[in-house]
Amino acid sequence: LHLRWEEGALALYDPATGRRITTLEDERTGRLRERAAREQAEAGWMQERARVRELEAELRRLRGN
Repeated sequence: LHLRWEEGALALYDPATGRRITTLEDERTGRLRERAAREQAEAGWMQERARVRELEAELRRLRGN
């Protein structure tokens, strides 16, 4: 393992690949970002679904049903 100082913290690197080894904090941060993205997508879907219901109701009203 190789240690490097990055952005005020030590980072571990795999000497065979030269890639940074993921830490638990990296994993946690990534999962929190994924969760926020999923929640945002779900909120957008819910807004779209509500708009579809509004348009369907308006269409029924215009048709006289």
